Amino acid sequence: MKRILIHAEMARMDLKCKECQKSIAIGTLKLRIFLGFTDLHHFGNFHLNCYDPPVKHYIPKTDLVMRLDPENTKILNEWLENWNKNFTTPATIFSKSVNSSPSKYRRSWIEIFRFLDAVEVLKIYSQVNKEFYHISWDEELWHFYCLREYSKDLINNNEKSYRSQYIILRTECCNWCHMYLGGEYFYRCPLMGKPLCENCKTLKRFELMSKGEILGEFRINANILNIKFVEGCWGRKNTYRYMVEEAVESMCKRNKDFLIKILRENTNPILIDFIEKIDINKNKISIIDINQVIDEPRKEMCTMIYEYVKYGFHKAKLLKLLKKYYN
Repeated sequence: MKRILIHAEMARMDLKCKECQKSIAIGTLKLRIFLGFTDLHHFGNFHLNCYDPPVKHYIPKTDLVMRLDPENTKILNEWLENWNKNFTTPATIFSKSVNSSPSKYRRSWIEIFRFLDAVEVLKIYSQVNKEFYHISWDEELWHFYCLREYSKDLINNNEKSYRSQYIILRTECCNWCHMYLGGEYFYRCPLMGKPLCENCKTLKRFELMSKGEILGEFRINANILNIKFVEGCWGRKNTYRYMVEEAVESMCKRNKDFLIKILRENTNPILIDFIEKIDINKNKISIIDINQVIDEPRKEMCTMIYEYVKYGFHKAKLLKLLKKYYN
């Protein structure tokens, strides 16, 4: 919808009306309208009664720029009301309320939402439409989320809504064992941004690893992994072991899929079979798999493929070798 900005003010000099070509007397109400850059003067001056907006639609008061005394303001408002009464007010078309009648599918949607993550329902799905917004407040759904993730003893059926209780439990219970940590013993982990109890901090998955330790154990440069680090003692940057393991597995899978896609295009079943046998969850691979490849060039290629999948090594060299091999 094209917007028209109308500048209403008192004429301070003798001007000519763009429409009737008659003089606009000093001290009388005039409208100053932007005509567009194609017009020689860009702006035009009009008598109030001479101006006929080129676009036939409702003009909101926010499109008026007024510098008028009370008497002329009243005259301008009357002119605007007379113009707008011929058109539908936008407020009658677009409802500002989030209220809506339940659709016949609401029951089905609630059952589907049970399979979703509660935080995604809060942050994402509640913004999709009015129907999903109302579902995101459904007490039955939040009661289910509370029981699914937390102990029955922590849920009070008489106080607060289940949605409020879930948010409190989410922010005050251990992220791993779901033990309640409220009060003085509350600790929020800076890496996850979530609570973590003292017992869980001693688990192997929450063991802190530096970039040097990651390189030593996994033979992978931590900079190529999408991991969050926090600065610890003596400037050492640490992260949790489980974050490293998940990032390494994700990287290996990505590298594996990338090579399989290239080799499928060139139809090489031997190398594809070799890549598919690489176990991305282990640090070793059977030497027999490499020795099964007969010729020496492909044996070298298999070694490079394995090291690329597992550690991210030799990407440029490997792609060059594959290109040479197929050309």
